[in-house]
Amino acid sequence: MKRTGFLFRVLTTLLLLGMSGSLIWFGVWTNRMAGHDYAFELKHTSGNLFSEVLYLKGNYEYFVDLDMETAAAYFRKAVAQDPLLIEAWFALAKVHAVLGRKEETQKLCDLLLPSISHVSTWKWQEFLLAFDLGDEKRFAETLNYILARLPHRRNEAFLLAHTFWRDWNGIILHVTAENRKLCFEQLLSSRETDLAVRLWERMKEERVPVDGDLGLRFCQFLMENDRMKMAKELWREITGSTGLGVCDGEFRTEPLNTAFGWRFGKTPAAIIETTRQGCASGDGCLHIRFNGTANVAFHHVSQTVPVEPGRNYRLHFFRRSSALTTDKGVFLEVTGYRCSGLNVATSPVGGTTPWTEEELEVAVPDACEAITVKVSRKDSLRFDNKISGDYWLDGVTVE
Repeated sequence: MKRTGFLFRVLTTLLLLGMSGSLIWFGVWTNRMAGHDYAFELKHTSGNLFSEVLYLKGNYEYFVDLDMETAAAYFRKAVAQDPLLIEAWFALAKVHAVLGRKEETQKLCDLLLPSISHVSTWKWQEFLLAFDLGDEKRFAETLNYILARLPHRRNEAFLLAHTFWRDWNGIILHVTAENRKLCFEQLLSSRETDLAVRLWERMKEERVPVDGDLGLRFCQFLMENDRMKMAKELWREITGSTGLGVCDGEFRTEPLNTAFGWRFGKTPAAIIETTRQGCASGDGCLHIRFNGTANVAFHHVSQTVPVEPGRNYRLHFFRRSSALTTDKGVFLEVTGYRCSGLNVATSPVGGTTPWTEEELEVAVPDACEAITVKVSRKDSLRFDNKISGDYWLDGVTVE
């Protein structure tokens, strides 16, 4: 009995020591793994009991040693130990794709992808794998998923798609209706004028919802890329008007700062604002307050106005001033937008003047589809040249 009790105590002690050692080993390894001590994990073979370590070693063989076969072996062991380690499945499929084992890669995809088809976490990996395989159907499906649900990946997805299909035509053919707007915005950013115009027409035919901001952005895009006639047609659709003449000549709303709307620039020499106080029309007007800190060459308020080429127009407006200093006053000038042959201006106003009605004859050249109306002031050559005072503008029309 004594001998049996002794053996039992010895075995119990050994068992406890073994368990303690295992816990210490487990604690050391989990601590090193949590601290991302990759050098330690790669050095010790005892870590092969962890699927994460096997995955790390596979990546090391793939990216550093460029040993695809050894990398594949590590990835196989990793998924055998932990079938839920999805990144190891993708890594194994990628190795097979690189090695040209298309059939094995396809088998892995057929096994893995159906079970994670609605998990956005792995869609990017699926997208990259489809790219490596040249699988157009899966690539297009994952592209549309990413565009619709993973906004932080959109730019990368478009870049990879452009590489896959080699041009924007392929992308346009494969994006679904819900993603056409995103594709259109990307075309604008890439300055693909012809394709953007074509996709816009297709979106109109399919009645894809387009917000006003995107319409204005496209209008500006057309203006910048010498598609003025289409820009004017689009502006007519946006505003519901004839599409010609000054927009919001009474300054009832804030400036659009794009397309054919008012544009307010910024300068430390003046405050530019719309106001409803003391206006000629009573509905609103422009107010510029020069603060007397600079000899500013002012050109910070303007509007590009759509017109008919070869016609004579009359610029009509009301203006007022209060204590405007220096010899160089404020005036309105009209120039051709992206065309030559037009540059006329009103007389500068200074000092204090009441609301005064003014007109200016404007002969539009045959090559001009639009003109630019600008509130201006030239810099002064005098010693006391820092302008101060107030200027108001109201009731601007071009008819």
